[in-house]
Amino acid sequence: CLQPLRVGQGNFNLTRFYYDESKNQCLGFIYKGRRGNGNNFKTKQKCERACVIKKQN
Repeated sequence: CLQPLRVGQGNFNLTRFYYDESKNQCLGFIYKGRRGNGNNFKTKQKCERACVIKKQN
């Protein structure tokens, strides 16, 4: 979750999600298909489950 956004290389245009630590949110990006990193999730829900810190009331 804390790795920087990496769109990768290749000819694909895949919608993926990454965690932005400064916003504590998962945001969409276009992944090119190869050479990404672990901060790359197929769905926003998977990203949020893995990374988003819940605020305590």
